Order: sequence, then C-alpha cells, then structure tokens
Amino acid sequence: MRCNNCSIYFHESQGAQEIILKHPKTEGMGFVISTNFCPNCYQLIVFMREGNTEYDQSGLHVIPIEDSLKILYPVGVKHHFPEQVPTHFADDFNEAKTVLELSPKASAALSRRLLQKFLRHILGAHDRQDNLYKEIDDFIVQKNPPEHLRRSIDAIRHVGNWAAHPLKERASGIIVDVSYDEASWLLEIIEELFEVYFVRPIIDEEKRKMVNEKLSKLGKPPLQGGSDS
Repeated sequence: MRCNNCSIYFHESQGAQEIILKHPKTEGMGFVISTNFCPNCYQLIVFMREGNTEYDQSGLHVIPIEDSLKILYPVGVKHHFPEQVPTHFADDFNEAKTVLELSPKASAALSRRLLQKFLRHILGAHDRQDNLYKEIDDFIVQKNPPEHLRRSIDAIRHVGNWAAHPLKERASGIIVDVSYDEASWLLEIIEELFEVYFVRPIIDEEKRKMVNEKLSKLGKPPLQGGSDS
C-alpha cells in the first residue's frame, strides 16, 4: 500500500486493525474495513476491501476480491513535488490523484492527458491529433528512454486508453473497466517521468558545477559534457 500523505509504500497488514461486515442483502458478500498508521509519516489510513465471506472455527472471514482495495481516508492529499517540477504539471498530477479514490477511470483519463501534455511540451513529440498511441511511438523511437521506463510508458496507452475508449472482452462483451491499481500505476509512471526529466538533470548539473569548481582550483580541465563543456 502507498500512503496518500507521504507516498511511502508499506505492507497494509502490518499492525492493521480490522472490522468485518457482512452485506445485509447480498448472500456471501462482505467487507473488511482496516485502520493503520503509515510507518513513515504516522498518518492514519482507513481502507476497505470487499470479497466473499466464509466461516471457520474462529468466526467470519472475508476473502478479498482482487483490485477491490479502496482508501477511505485520507482522500485527495496533494503530492509535494520538488521545486524543479513546474507547477502546472504538479497541479495536473494532483488533480488525477484527487479523483483516484472516487473514479479510477476518471483518474486514468486525466493521467493519459497529462502524459500527452508532457510528451508534446517537454519531449517534443509531434501532435498526432489526440492520438496518444502514435505520440508514445515518437517518444520511444526518438528519445530512447531507459528500458524499464519505456515499457511502463508503453503500457499507459493500453491501460489509460480504456478510460477514453472502453474496450469489451471478446467472450462476454462486458466493458473492461480501469481498476484502482491500474490507475494508481499510471500516476507512479508519470511521477517517475517527472523525476527523470525534471529533477535529476538539474541535480546532476548542480553536482557537475561543484566538481568543475573544484577541478578548476586544482588547475585541471572540467568534466566533459554538460553545460560547462
């Protein structure tokens, strides 16, 4: 689980206190409401899973359904980015994060729009008339990002696209929804993009300047590459 307040991951079951509720009308369905404290910022977190109920010698239990996790509190806590991240990008990210608990589908759609804005204005992708699929192709081919980031961004056009253009399972014809975990993952990918393209270059350049100043005092040539060369 990821804390909405400080963004640190921790195992949700460690130290959690649970309340089990049986659905009053739907037979065999129940809910587990759990409370815990983030081990990093000590923020109270209340979350819920739904699933199938069963009984054993110790009483009633709920077997959670996959992707049924919902954070009930806190909701809409803003992520605090480093100063290197432009405010308008941070605001768009927090808008997508705020609606995540209420509508993963809406959050995924906002994340998809934010990625398109990032590709066009920061990485120079061609405007493909709202065709994010092709714009991601431009990014992958032209910018040659790290392999793990390339795979993650490639996945956005498959997951995020469900929000704008719902897909149907071939067998059942049921519209495939965007799960909480999928929408949350999109936010994580965008957060990593911010780190790679906004934060690290500036920090690396500051370190380079410090090293070059030291080399200059020693009468040695500066490091190759960067703005100093």
